[in-house]
Amino acid sequence: MNIIKRLVLNMIGEKELVTPVFDPFLYSVNTDSYCGGTLANEKILIVVSGDSKKVLEIVSESLKREKCEFEIKKFGDSCLFKTSSVGPYSHVINCLEFEATNESVSIKEVYKLLQKETDYLVKVKGNKSLCTCVVCDNNVTTGTISTLIKGLAGVLGNHNIICNGAISKSNLNLKNLMNTALYLSSKYGQILAGEVMEMTGRVDE
Repeated sequence: MNIIKRLVLNMIGEKELVTPVFDPFLYSVNTDSYCGGTLANEKILIVVSGDSKKVLEIVSESLKREKCEFEIKKFGDSCLFKTSSVGPYSHVINCLEFEATNESVSIKEVYKLLQKETDYLVKVKGNKSLCTCVVCDNNVTTGTISTLIKGLAGVLGNHNIICNGAISKSNLNLKNLMNTALYLSSKYGQILAGEVMEMTGRVDE
């Protein structure tokens, strides 16, 4: 009987073991985290276009809650990766605001920024992420950047880089957008690789 069973199994094929998606690593409990504590001790670079005290406070508050190592640099910084007190970075988050009065932020400049960040992350070992969040009321601009992110994601996946993003109107609470960016950059963001979330909300949320 066993011989017949083995013959049947050989005819059907061999058993193939697949590594499960389940992550066995036990992360430290952090009830304040928006990504299950999976960014704890990770090295993150945040690029912001706004230099107001309020923007920097919101970004810093969200990152400190995740207990990660981070550095905030301004959009357009020519020494983005040359000087670092934290790097090498495993995660890069862009938080960019397009405004009629802010001429330094344009689609061309965002494209050049993503080029620099991609070149950098490709050389870093391990799993990495590149998340771009854009605040803009112009549908053409957000549509163009959304397409750019999705196109990059298809290529960067071959280099273990999770690429995704989020877009919102200017009436969205910046804190909500930042928390979403952290979630997209965490291990849970892997299931949203190549996706660009469209967010809506009110300033007073």
